Amino acid sequence: MKQRRTFGCIQRMRKQVYRLRWLDGGRRRSETVYGSRVDAERRMSEIHASIDTSKPHIMTIAEIYKTLTYPEYERASAPRTMDNVRSCWKKYINPEWGTSYVDEIKPSTFQRWLLTLPPNTSTRILGIMRNIMKHAVMLEMIDHNPLDITFEQPTTKTKTFDKAIIHSSDIETYYNAVKYTIVEAPFIFGACAGLRPGETLGVKTGEIEYIDQLAVVEVIREVDANGLIVLNRDGTERTKTEQSNRYAIIMEPYASRLMDLQSQAKLQGYTYITDDGAGQPIGIQALRKHWYKLLDSHNLERILFRNLRPTFATAMHHEYGMQTEDIARLLGHTKPIITYATYERPGKKEMISTFTSGFKNMVRTF
Repeated sequence: MKQRRTFGCIQRMRKQVYRLRWLDGGRRRSETVYGSRVDAERRMSEIHASIDTSKPHIMTIAEIYKTLTYPEYERASAPRTMDNVRSCWKKYINPEWGTSYVDEIKPSTFQRWLLTLPPNTSTRILGIMRNIMKHAVMLEMIDHNPLDITFEQPTTKTKTFDKAIIHSSDIETYYNAVKYTIVEAPFIFGACAGLRPGETLGVKTGEIEYIDQLAVVEVIREVDANGLIVLNRDGTERTKTEQSNRYAIIMEPYASRLMDLQSQAKLQGYTYITDDGAGQPIGIQALRKHWYKLLDSHNLERILFRNLRPTFATAMHHEYGMQTEDIARLLGHTKPIITYATYERPGKKEMISTFTSGFKNMVRTF
């Protein structure tokens, strides 16, 4: 029988054996006392006197994640980021650390666990855990963030084709491989305007305008892997970020071809340029399958479809001489350094072209 008190409770287990239970900083504690009821009462009083009542309630990793960290991500993150956060939490963080109290997290233990994770995933997980511990500091449960240090990350060999792009001299070859297929319009949007894979699939019929021999379309929506339109929490359509809402501009001869594809889609009663036939766009997964199948059938190197975006950025800078700041606007980047560091991937031909062009301009100044 349990006897509840103002502080904790005492339960008689059997003769001369009592179980004491109490909370210390929000944590459940227990202790077994052998002796009489008076002995159990005396021990409980000693425990009560030793508890620092000014100590804040210590929360678990799961409690902080659910009440503070996850809502913060929801307010500020894109749907794709939220998918990654939920996946990392469910598959990795919660099973390992969910029931741990924030003041129990030690850098050495965390480092050993981090090295067991898949590369890239470990970086996301470290970011989530740092945010959780940041909230613990704000709530004054811990004095400092023990994860706010440099950790060794697991490594793996990067496949050589992961960053490979299509060089300008090969664009026509790849285009011919996808011409007259469902991949044609997405290819043009990606390689000739720098749209993300999901953005290439979100263009509706009637949204492409022909202005001064240019095809112009406003990028206002994105499609996910399964062909669903990405939505805000209020149900409105969205792109990856606010800066991603922009105008895509395609030059000839691809501009006229896009207008032809739009006309064909209208005649067929399609809602989207890459319609699945039922009024919905195809998804990114389906696009990739079609893309690789076409490349294989033409004996072409398997370039990632998402790398059409850096293909465009590299060509615009190194072949056409456009400034990185202007390319960043076309790609929907907030900072030109993102474009320069990640999306411009010049090879030997591009560097020679850039040098030759720059040298000619330098000579003209003398």
